[in-house]
Amino acid sequence: MRQPRVGDLGTIVNVLGENAFTVECVDEGGLTLWLADFLTEELEARLDAAKTRP
Repeated sequence: MRQPRVGDLGTIVNVLGENAFTVECVDEGGLTLWLADFLTEELEARLDAAKTRP
């Protein structure tokens, strides 16, 4: 696994609290690239992201 990078797309996989989430980023084969915890202010919602994935 690697560290998250600015511009990576991930999916919230767990809600840790009111303002904290666990996010996972996977490659095209479905293998985990990284799994990390973020605060709300560290994330940007991308409603169009589902359109970019098969």
